Order: sequence, then C-alpha cells, then structure tokens
Amino acid sequence: MILSEQKPWEEILGSIGEEKNIFLLGCNGCAEASETGGLPQILETKKKLEEAGKRITGFSLIDFLCQKALVKSRLRSKAQAVMEANSLLVMSCGIGVQAVSVVVEKPCHPACNTISLGDTRGEWKGSERCQECGDCLLDYTGGSVL
Repeated sequence: MILSEQKPWEEILGSIGEEKNIFLLGCNGCAEASETGGLPQILETKKKLEEAGKRITGFSLIDFLCQKALVKSRLRSKAQAVMEANSLLVMSCGIGVQAVSVVVEKPCHPACNTISLGDTRGEWKGSERCQECGDCLLDYTGGSVL
C-alpha cells in the first residue's frame, strides 16, 4: 500500500493560487486507506475551498487514480464539471497525480505528499514514477518526475 499525507492547507491554497473553479478528485484506493483522499477528505476539502472563495465544479472518487483507463472512463460522466474547472486538485499519491495529468488536459495540483510506496516501486507496470520525496511538486513539472 502506498502511504500519503495531506499537504498543509496553506500549501494547497498557494498551489491553486488565483484559480477560482476547482474540480476535486479522490482515490478510493491507497489514499482512502491513508485517510488523505477518501470521501470524508474530499468533503472537508470542498468545504475549506468554498470558505476560501473557490467554486467547486464537482468531485469524483475513483477506485484507483493510478489506472488511466479507469480515470478516463469514470470522468466521462463528469466531463462538463471538469471542463468548467481551471484545474483539478488530486487527492492521491504522486502516481495518481501523474496518471490524471495524462488523461485530463488541465493543471493537476497534488493535495498529498507520498511518503512510502510500500515496496511497490519495482512492481509498477506504468510509466509513472514517484520519488517518495514527501514534498510533491508535480503541479510545477506538468505531471512529470524530474
């Protein structure tokens, strides 16, 4: 299991910056187990963002954000809400942020820092990689690992 922790609130707001319309995306896999990207965290983040003057265009909780085909198919029904958003706030590990940034042609901001891949680094079949740096900067690199 991949372990993540939520970024400090000020850092999340700073990465979103002046963007007003945000779509929230949570991971019902590892991030839910880490209590960083499940439904309770999505709803709490939604409330905080609205209190900060942001408009939430929608949200979705997908079983595994690391699976690009699954993300693409699940977001099909949310296409209008995604299109209305300036960016997505992705509540998952770095692999999920990278997978979403490939599927959705919008800026993707990580809401979490990956702290351990749980020895899955060699088992991952996709091209996405996570440095487990504990300070996710994938929104600054366009979803690519440096």
